[in-house]
Amino acid sequence: MQEILEANRRTLRENIDQNRLEFFPPPTLDPVITLNRLSYVNRRQPRNKSVTGFGILRYYVSLQGQIINCDEAVIGRVTTEVWNSATVAEKRDYTNLSNQVKALIAGQNRR
Repeated sequence: MQEILEANRRTLRENIDQNRLEFFPPPTLDPVITLNRLSYVNRRQPRNKSVTGFGILRYYVSLQGQIINCDEAVIGRVTTEVWNSATVAEKRDYTNLSNQVKALIAGQNRR
């Protein structure tokens, strides 16, 4: 089992490294689209969970992980590796996007 997880981790990381431009900058810089992608369908309450740059990156890594059928542990580990290897400018794009999404959520929660 451990060998399968490691093989999935390696494959996912290689896919991301080979297609780095699909992840940096974020695939969409529109905070409305990002919020819609992060929100659950048919949710009664607005999203209250904090949105972070790391969390947005994790969402995009999970989409890639679904293609090769990775479990959540592998996706989390690869996201951490990719985040730690990202430059300050690359992280800033995700952080700025998360701040814009948080502002949208705050506006929705005031209604």
